[in-house]
Amino acid sequence: MKIFLALLLWILLCSFERQSIQRILHYSHSPFFIGHVTQCIAVAERNNYLSFLKKTFYYSGLPVELAFLPVIESCYDVNAVSSKGAVGMWQINGITARHLDLEMQDRYDWKKSTAAIVEYFHFLRIRFPSWPLILAAYNIGPTYIRSEMDYHSTGHLSKFDYLERQESMSISTMRC
Repeated sequence: MKIFLALLLWILLCSFERQSIQRILHYSHSPFFIGHVTQCIAVAERNNYLSFLKKTFYYSGLPVELAFLPVIESCYDVNAVSSKGAVGMWQINGITARHLDLEMQDRYDWKKSTAAIVEYFHFLRIRFPSWPLILAAYNIGPTYIRSEMDYHSTGHLSKFDYLERQESMSISTMRC
């Protein structure tokens, strides 16, 4: 859990303005957030997901901390379905699945979808210069993030409309 929180803080400190950082730091110390993370990590360990994911990212040359991304995406629920139609542990949408040549039903297969996500992160690493931008592109789409970079002539997320879209979503909707 400490690694996940460290990654979260690193991303936040690189990406957000002071007021947003203070709100997120306050939330990250709340009993709800700590309980959510603890419950998700227990699910991952019980199903042997975490060990597999860490090894996969390590041997792929990607940050091992990415193994904790499903805490936010799905709480490691391989059957999770978002209101927007993204599915599986990694919440892969149809557009991304087609881009990765991943069969729609394979988004529910945690090993196949993990292999696809590794490929996707490598794709994003080539296109974006920093991990905050890579993670933003993973979350909201590379085309949108690239258009924001071009429009604002910067690679700093605090200048993007992306933050307004993200902040309009209630962080309290996370659940297992």
